[in-house]
Amino acid sequence: MQIFFSHSSKIKPLVREVIRILPRFLDTWIDEKRLLTSDRISATIEQTIKSDTDYVVLFVEENAIKSEWVIKEIKWALEAEKKYNRQILFLAIVDQKAYKKLKKLDFDIDDHKFITLENQEEASVRNFANALAEEIFAHACRELDNLRNPKTRPFTRVIEDAKLAYYDISKQINKALFEHRKENPITVHDFLEKIHLDEAEHTSIMNDLQRYNLLAGYFYDGNILYLIEEHSLWKKSLNHEKKANVARKAAELIHNGMKVFLDAGSTTGEIASILCNKIESHMLKKITLATTSIDIGYMFSTTNVHIGSDDNSEIKLYVPGGRVRPSTQAIVPFGKTANDIIQLGNYVKTFDLGILGTNGVDADKGFTTHAISEVLNKKAIIEVSKKCVIVRDSSKIGLKLEGKFATFKDNIEFYVDNDKNNKKLLELLRLYKDLIILVD
Repeated sequence: MQIFFSHSSKIKPLVREVIRILPRFLDTWIDEKRLLTSDRISATIEQTIKSDTDYVVLFVEENAIKSEWVIKEIKWALEAEKKYNRQILFLAIVDQKAYKKLKKLDFDIDDHKFITLENQEEASVRNFANALAEEIFAHACRELDNLRNPKTRPFTRVIEDAKLAYYDISKQINKALFEHRKENPITVHDFLEKIHLDEAEHTSIMNDLQRYNLLAGYFYDGNILYLIEEHSLWKKSLNHEKKANVARKAAELIHNGMKVFLDAGSTTGEIASILCNKIESHMLKKITLATTSIDIGYMFSTTNVHIGSDDNSEIKLYVPGGRVRPSTQAIVPFGKTANDIIQLGNYVKTFDLGILGTNGVDADKGFTTHAISEVLNKKAIIEVSKKCVIVRDSSKIGLKLEGKFATFKDNIEFYVDNDKNNKKLLELLRLYKDLIILVD
């Protein structure tokens, strides 16, 4: 049995010690033992993980989740799991905070087994290594038993597996169609070629995608496809890591005693999650929050319940009235003005900070979105806030949508990930460097 150890160089001494304690019948793969100077490193490791390894043990700590090599190794391990239809990746958690960050990355690891290292003292490391060996051995025994006594899969499980397969396809769809709007649609032929699906089955595939609501937010007439509007059903998973990084940086602006208005959106939702964690850990004890998102409102309301808040709590949550747009979960006005937001601003005597999302960013047209109702919201939030920032991942730069709500001349700061390969971002920096906060 061969086990591959995925880890950062910073904890190599710990990995060596774990390997020393493990039973000798476990054949361990570690780069310093196996890689020859003439090896094509990337190809060798990918081949090892995908074809020559029984299990991959990932040591989860801060340096690992920042390592490009480790991220590749996780990706290869998960690809091997799909290929062989069995669990290959095991998580060895050295740092709980790093584990939480890893779960926010675009990896499906929620159901993966993990073992936690309490500390790096000799007794803990030994217990950890023994627990790892036991877990791998137990898993291998279960696999052998399944081979001897194959169980008939329930029909409901077959259906569930089919759904999961289509959800995997949906991730490819989002990447393939994101740049295609009404002005530059893509044909079904080119789309299927782009995501490597068989055109002969395209009618069945597209019908199934519609049945599972995986084309929500897209236009499809049997011939062409394009993105109408990002849909709440899937938008949170798109460019998640970039959004999370931008959110962490923007959240640093928020301190005790502030009055903050959070717009609806997936990036502002990440900020809300950070604030809720700070509230539950009592790092944030006094804050007034308002939001146009029913999703964010629910998050804050639930957090208030968890910490035992009452009407006299110093954690206050406000939401304006209106109707809810299903595609974005945003509360938008009934009529032609966002009076509820203006009245709320007057009631709290102006918000210290307004944080907005955007669906398009352009040097000339500025910040834009799809629906006029959400334009009204965003303009009103800007009006009732002393300072405003816009948060977005760099994929939206260059998009010009019909509803403009602000420009760079409005002196609004723009928080965005530092994609060094994005030429349109470089153009924006040349024009508005002082108003753009780059997030690595």
